[in-house]
Amino acid sequence: MMGETGMNDAPLQRTGVVASARHFPVVFATVALLMCASVCGAMNPDAGIPVADASTSVDSLPPSARPAGVPDGYLVTPNGYFHPDCVQRVGSDERVLADGSIAGPAGQRRASPACIHAHFSKAGTAIGPYDRAQVSDIPGQTATADTLPPTINGYTVSATFVVSNAVPKVFAADMLVPTAPSSAGDQTIYLFPGLEDIEDVQTILQPVLAWNGFGDHAWSVASWNCCKDGTTFHSDPLAVSAGETINGVMTGSNCSGDVCTNWAVSSKRGAESTVLNTQSYGQRFDWVFGAALEVYGVQTCEQQPASALVRFTNERLTGMNGTAIALQPWNGAFFDSLFGSGFDARYNIYCAYQLNYGDAGRQIVILWPH
Repeated sequence: MMGETGMNDAPLQRTGVVASARHFPVVFATVALLMCASVCGAMNPDAGIPVADASTSVDSLPPSARPAGVPDGYLVTPNGYFHPDCVQRVGSDERVLADGSIAGPAGQRRASPACIHAHFSKAGTAIGPYDRAQVSDIPGQTATADTLPPTINGYTVSATFVVSNAVPKVFAADMLVPTAPSSAGDQTIYLFPGLEDIEDVQTILQPVLAWNGFGDHAWSVASWNCCKDGTTFHSDPLAVSAGETINGVMTGSNCSGDVCTNWAVSSKRGAESTVLNTQSYGQRFDWVFGAALEVYGVQTCEQQPASALVRFTNERLTGMNGTAIALQPWNGAFFDSLFGSGFDARYNIYCAYQLNYGDAGRQIVILWPH
């Protein structure tokens, strides 16, 4: 909150300075999280009961909240729009293998078909399924200033740093589930900590708290690894309620040097959790996302949580040798324009985001004035 002290004590306000594609490859290269293509059960409003497993579709968005060129039937995900065929849901008793197949508890395997469909960035740019940087030969419309709708789609705020003296084996952070948006339409909101490899970004590990992430108009959590060869993997979603604390933990195993072959991404509410057992694909996860807010289809500031803040606490890192890694100063970045380059007055969407830090960097608060 405004009076908190600690590492980076002063409130960090949006300055209009943005990260380059070099320093935020996942944000602007649309390393994307995909969700399940089919509904595995009816939505149960009771917290703790697994929610429906179909991601929010672009078909549910009003035309003004949908970038031109994104095809019908594509899914809204934390980092872009994806074809349902590219989605793989993984149970907590299963494991993603290096070849993309999924192993069950008894050793049985099921295939994970190669993704052959382009996905689309938050702005509507088509991205190839195998080469995130290659867009010129992929069918689809690239969004321009004239085709973008008056909507915020994508990252709005993040706080990150690159570990300079070690590589984490464990990264954990708690998220307080905020209140629902005061204007609850078909917008989607994602909150998460995460890990990437700053020198070799292939995937991102994320325990994700979502509002309307599964077409449910409610809060849920799921664990993710996105997007090796254009495919993402996510765990079973779990319904949660405002005021609850979600413990997100990313834990490496089978480690050698700076690389852990296997990772467990856990999103836990009390005694209940949803876990994704996945691969590192040879990455050393030294880029720490302490907090990120990402939204889709937001047309007014009132379509974000009514509390006007989201809180991440108990941020902690453990190194390969089992000892704690000291937190470094967080680098705040703001992306509240449609173009990722500062506020664009033509669209009159400006929520004046701020970042506050407390508890020697272990707490990050994203807030915006009412």
